[in-house]
Amino acid sequence: MATMRFATFVFSSSAAALLFASVAAADVTPIYQPKGELEKKAQDILDKHCARCHQDGKLVNREKASKGFGDVMQLEALISNTNRVRAGNPDASPMFQAIVSKQMPYDVYQEGRYDLPTPTEAELATLREWIEKGSEASEAACKTDEGDYSYKAITNAMYNDIGSLPENRRANTRYISIAHLKAACTSETDMEVYRQGVIRLLNSLSTNSDVITLEDSVVKGDGTLIRFNLDDLFWTAELWEHIISHYSYGVRPVDSQYDALVNTTHTKIPFVRGDWLAFYGARPPLYEKILNMPNTFQGLEKALGVDTFANIKNYTAKRAGFKDSGVSQHNRLIERHTIATGAFWTSYDFGGTKGEQNLFEFPLGPKGAFGDKYSYGETLAFEHDGGETIFNLPNGYQAYYLNTADGKQLAQGPTSIVQDRARTDLAVTNGISCMGCHDQGMKNAVDEIRDHVADNKLLPLDVREAVKALYPEEAEMTKLIEKDRKRFIDALVSSGLDPKLKQVTDGEPINALSNRYERDIDLKSAAAEFGVDEDKVQDYLRGGGRVGGSFAAQLAQGTVQRDIFEREFPKLVEYVIDGTPIFYTGETKYTAEVAKETYSVAEVKKHEVIETPIHEFKLNMYADKATAKVGEVTSFYVTTTKDCYLTLVNVSGKGEGTVILPNKFTRDNFIQAGSEFQFPSSKDGYDFKFEDHGTETVIALCDTTGDNLPSIVHNFSKEDFTTLGTRKIGVVAKLDDVKVVKKGKAKEGSFGFPADVARTAIKIEVH
Repeated sequence: MATMRFATFVFSSSAAALLFASVAAADVTPIYQPKGELEKKAQDILDKHCARCHQDGKLVNREKASKGFGDVMQLEALISNTNRVRAGNPDASPMFQAIVSKQMPYDVYQEGRYDLPTPTEAELATLREWIEKGSEASEAACKTDEGDYSYKAITNAMYNDIGSLPENRRANTRYISIAHLKAACTSETDMEVYRQGVIRLLNSLSTNSDVITLEDSVVKGDGTLIRFNLDDLFWTAELWEHIISHYSYGVRPVDSQYDALVNTTHTKIPFVRGDWLAFYGARPPLYEKILNMPNTFQGLEKALGVDTFANIKNYTAKRAGFKDSGVSQHNRLIERHTIATGAFWTSYDFGGTKGEQNLFEFPLGPKGAFGDKYSYGETLAFEHDGGETIFNLPNGYQAYYLNTADGKQLAQGPTSIVQDRARTDLAVTNGISCMGCHDQGMKNAVDEIRDHVADNKLLPLDVREAVKALYPEEAEMTKLIEKDRKRFIDALVSSGLDPKLKQVTDGEPINALSNRYERDIDLKSAAAEFGVDEDKVQDYLRGGGRVGGSFAAQLAQGTVQRDIFEREFPKLVEYVIDGTPIFYTGETKYTAEVAKETYSVAEVKKHEVIETPIHEFKLNMYADKATAKVGEVTSFYVTTTKDCYLTLVNVSGKGEGTVILPNKFTRDNFIQAGSEFQFPSSKDGYDFKFEDHGTETVIALCDTTGDNLPSIVHNFSKEDFTTLGTRKIGVVAKLDDVKVVKKGKAKEGSFGFPADVARTAIKIEVH
């Protein structure tokens, strides 16, 4: 039977007083209990200076944690998140450097709250020590046997499982693995969030009226492999081929069992990783493709059998309008319609509040909905700029849609109209942002239009009566919202899921999976994703020639960005495991009939964005070797996402800092985005060598303006390389007295850094 698939989106994301509904907040997760004196000291410092903005349950004068970072006192989760703390490397830890650079606490340094205390050097030294040593206990406790989570182990589990299924169910059986997350020492608490996230995601991408359940889907006893059938989601084999055409992690192990799986399922890739699917499948363009989303709002109405204009004229539509929705920058109107699968909620959003964008003066839009039915005709019709929609899928889950005022489909909401304050770029993205916000279903909204218009005797009676008919009293609207919320909660429960389950770090399960994928990759997570242990991944990568060698060096010295790992993974498979890559992103495409497109992490983020969002400024650096010998020539390679002026600082084991770029011989430190910069280059006419044994730290800062590092003063007439002296907590403290040298308040970037400055650091052992 042919089945229509659709989807929808909401500008709404994660603000508390959101568009649709505020259910009682879930219980706040208990604060982590520190183990040992060092953890206790570190947690007390973070409590004192950071918790008021970044710890759920301890926030002061704010409803939501700043930048979606609400777990600053959850030390175990914090130190395992490479996008916040780089275990063992405080100089490369974004959170620590935001504090050292006096960008955090933000309310003190940027908003002038000088009545609040600032971190002392002793406190910074404690945080530095905790980052350097704090992960040792969890590292020692986390041991996994090699092979448990390898590609061969996953293949064996799939092979054994599919053989136990009825023959007519085998061809369309597919699998989702989260084994690499377990291998990376993820706690069982978080693994349960990820398992439930996979089931939430699959049901959110299904147009079948039946849900798939957690109990029936988990294959392996450790819960790292999940089975589903294309038929149960109303997916076709062609759609699966399109999905895997985006996949960078396809590997064909040297294993006859894998060949048997391919023959049984008629696909070269019978499983994908859960975090990858959460990132790509819950965002445009794949989200739209899977749900067969119409490209206009009018097309969506037709597909779902709803006529919003007719319902407005007949007063069957129910509305609520208000000034502050939390996510929308201006007033907002929400509107409910009934459809066969449940409810269809849409919103009218505005880029301003003047004239016909003021709902309180023009409550009877949109243009064309009323014609000349009332005494004032179209003169009281508002003019909106965009809309968002949430509607029920046949199984009770919710789908999302975003459009312009004229109905054109959007992938992201313009940040001038709506913002997702849980994300650093503030962009509200179709699918994933909505899932994070509406993890408990519809949210409450209290109308402010009905009483305002009803009391305005200057308006004609028929207009006031129309408003009363469309804008119900609070009790009626609350009842409708609760009914629709319950439909969604019941769907979760029928799937075997805990509706209130959230992850400490990243909240709602689908978002938690997606955010996990976006983290930078360290050696432990890279080894887990290849399915080998850390020692072997180093050995294997060193055998991969120039690419493998540099990649190994990056992992040994710190982390690599997901985009880079995603690109390099298929190139290095043959050096790391006994297998061959099935798919190279951007190079060798999987040759399925519908596999015509490929997308990288970066490309997905910018796909069909109406207004360019605030892109994160990132810097990546590595040395050409993981360890060096005294007197051995060493080179450094730097890439950046923006054109900027690069400063490199070498900090010795004694804390002595020296600016190695710019210097007397190389004063031009401008580097271009997307190009790999080498220091020293063959054109410089000199080499760089470490002169002492020990651990050397190299810090990179890149400034787009050239004005943001006023504390570094060069005098090349007196010294070839600028020296910075010695400090107890390292030269970083002096170096990072960073302020934006412009009038007005500094524009905050990720973790409080000025938006014009990016930084990173690596450590190298010198023998």
